[in-house]
Amino acid sequence: MSGAPVSGPPVSGPFIAVELDSPAANGGQRENPGAFGRYLEAATRLRDAGARAITVADNPLASPRADSCMLAAAVVRETGIPVIPHLACRDRNRNALLSALLALDLLGNREILAVTGDPVRPEDRAAVKSAASFDSVGFARLVAEWNETLFERPFAVSGALNVNAPNFPAELARAERKREAGVRRFFTQPIFSERALRNLERAREALDAELLAGILPVLSAKNARYLAENVRGIALDPGLERRLEGTDREGAAAIASETAAETAKAALRVVTGLYLITPFRRIDIVERILRGLGLQPEASPVYFPHEAPEPRPSAFPVGIQLRPVHCGGLR
Repeated sequence: MSGAPVSGPPVSGPFIAVELDSPAANGGQRENPGAFGRYLEAATRLRDAGARAITVADNPLASPRADSCMLAAAVVRETGIPVIPHLACRDRNRNALLSALLALDLLGNREILAVTGDPVRPEDRAAVKSAASFDSVGFARLVAEWNETLFERPFAVSGALNVNAPNFPAELARAERKREAGVRRFFTQPIFSERALRNLERAREALDAELLAGILPVLSAKNARYLAENVRGIALDPGLERRLEGTDREGAAAIASETAAETAKAALRVVTGLYLITPFRRIDIVERILRGLGLQPEASPVYFPHEAPEPRPSAFPVGIQLRPVHCGGLR
């Protein structure tokens, strides 16, 4: 599959970015040769369903996957949808981070999500060593410096915000340090509780930045237990696990889509953007949620990162300017 990008139907409504996991190494073996084609098909379906951008995590949970930057560039070329690669400090020193940005710059991709990265799993620590010499705040400062000295067109830097943090004032203070370092958009950890929604509103009031509310459909009671016990920064409502207990695949999909859509609508009363995380590559679940949000075609164009007209009023190169929200009353 090659050639000039073909845009999907432009949509009105909220800015929605969808995380789509890259192919992984399974038991030391790569996925079968059709993995990239299936990934492109999934990205195309999400584009056509109304996603404004795809994000690609960088070895989430410290498990090796296809390189986020290489995959981002390939998907933009093949599908036309903007792609925001995550870049984790855990696996890259200063030289490696700059090398990745230089390649993205050559290929026209100009937005990244800067993260510290999940810690290496205890069972892997003998063989896998962290390369980190700074965290995501330090990385954002470096990108701001390189924007001044190296890149003719600057990179836009996004960051992560944990709305489930037990000490949310400390998390907000860290987010403010990221903002001062150059971060202008925050992707939040998944929202599963009223407390997380309240923290989202607190963040909206405190931060001079765009916010994308994290939405993760939970597909089974086992999945709910795993997330609660193993994934940092996620707090689940126990009632969700009870609803999912004993349901079949279709029933669980319906519950997952319904609860995720309800959470998304509640979040959109606070912010104007969503960060949908695809569960187990179940594109059909994300498509259900996008349909439930009632996205409609509009006449305005969708720009590709390398074709955007200049000057651009937004700090972000995906061609969409988020509207400010006035409300009453990821690491």
